[in-house]
Amino acid sequence: MLFGDLAAGRFLSPQGRRRYVTPLRFLLALPYLLFALPLSTPVAAGVVAVASIGFASTLLLQERLIALIGEDVRGQALGLHVTGMKAMQAAGATLAGLVAQYLPAGAAMAVMAVASLVVTAMLSPALRLSNGTPPPRPQPTAAQAVAERP
Repeated sequence: MLFGDLAAGRFLSPQGRRRYVTPLRFLLALPYLLFALPLSTPVAAGVVAVASIGFASTLLLQERLIALIGEDVRGQALGLHVTGMKAMQAAGATLAGLVAQYLPAGAAMAVMAVASLVVTAMLSPALRLSNGTPPPRPQPTAAQAVAERP
């Protein structure tokens, strides 16, 4: 996770960050499909390490959010982002626990990987529409400019 964040933040250009956000999000779930197969412990650790590089997409998405949000509401936006993310992680963990009640651990991990890939695929078109550049701010009217003077 740390390696992915460092690599994305340090070595990707701004264009590369926009280009790789979706592949990194898919990388976060795709390797977990291999858990449907019986894996040795070293191979399983390698699979998890490769998947963890996909966490760099979180850094890239936060960078995009900060670019799109005005400075005056940045704290609230990041707070809402974190709260929503934690709530969905809790919902995902609950679903994973429910699936694991009925399937072996590896199969449950693969099922959750499929669910993650489906959600990622569903959200990707909206992220492609958002290019990460803030919309132009409207210019104040003459009446607003006069009203804002001290």
